[in-house]
Amino acid sequence: MNDNTSLINWLMEYGGPTIRLITLTELLNSGDKNEIQKCIDELLTIDKVKKNLEYINGFNHYKSMSEHELSSLIHNCGDSYYTIFMNELINYGFKAGMEIFDENTKILREVCAYTSEDMPYSSMQMSMFLSYTGYECKEIESYLFERARLCQSAATRKVSEIYVTGEEYEKLPKWIKDKNIKVIKDEFSPYGGESPLPLEYEVRNFLYMNRNNISEIDQEKIDNVFKYIISPEYYSINGDYGFHKAGKTYHGSNCGFVIPIYEDGGIEKVNVYFFLSTVRDMSFSKIMRDSSAYKKCLSHIDSFKTENGTYIFPQNYLSHMAFSHPSDLYNMLLKNSIQLKRDEKKRLAIELFSTLFVLILQKRAELHD
Repeated sequence: MNDNTSLINWLMEYGGPTIRLITLTELLNSGDKNEIQKCIDELLTIDKVKKNLEYINGFNHYKSMSEHELSSLIHNCGDSYYTIFMNELINYGFKAGMEIFDENTKILREVCAYTSEDMPYSSMQMSMFLSYTGYECKEIESYLFERARLCQSAATRKVSEIYVTGEEYEKLPKWIKDKNIKVIKDEFSPYGGESPLPLEYEVRNFLYMNRNNISEIDQEKIDNVFKYIISPEYYSINGDYGFHKAGKTYHGSNCGFVIPIYEDGGIEKVNVYFFLSTVRDMSFSKIMRDSSAYKKCLSHIDSFKTENGTYIFPQNYLSHMAFSHPSDLYNMLLKNSIQLKRDEKKRLAIELFSTLFVLILQKRAELHD
């Protein structure tokens, strides 16, 4: 089972609704609406899927919410918050063009447009997921292009010395020094700095945006940001922006783009929780795919390849992909008719997902190289 055709047939034969749906839409580019709808109908019988769709109703009265209430609903931690349930819906295989998803996300697209002017950071977090699923978020695009322009100074200089040091550090509040907290220089603060470092959700927006809608000038700016992120200079920061000053107070800024394989004290380590989602996102950009960082990730993935040509990731790699619980694995990744022992079911479910994941990476490289 070493050629992709046989692997795809295997996915369709043994896979549950999520595996088959993503295989149809991502690998086969299938226009078989009946088969796609069959997968969606199966997903809609699963309690977790229904609950995530119901969470969208929390935005029904968004115009009467305060900015604090609305921003909290978008990006706080908890199952009912947008960044959580939307990430899960994506991982189940939902995308633009699916009637049930189009209907349910209509209000989310309205909120994204509504927040684009006065709450751009919240709007960017919404557009990030919406763009991934295939929707265009025109209202926030001009702001994103402006952010790409602002990030040019730090990106083209490939800055790495971003933290307050020496006498300046000694002037910081005692609690910061006592805890040995890193504080970013005002110049590089992603929130209002003259040469801001790129935020994670800006980068992900850039990765997901439809290139057909981006001018050559704006694409060059975005590409400069990508080149910076995969540079050795940024690699030494790897998304850890420390704290930044806002008025008289200090806030955490650990919100850059984190390369999933990094060095710590000369030892190569893997950010297991975000590994798969970050590799998936890097695969959208040829600049990132050509980087040594991405190739290290692929080499790490190859360590999970089986003799049959399939892949089996450790289960803890799947936790950020919405399949951390065994019941999720069985319901979404495995056909109900399969009669296996519990451990065998778990192994097959993970093998199906892992193999599908790798085939999608390969398909993206073929399409865009």
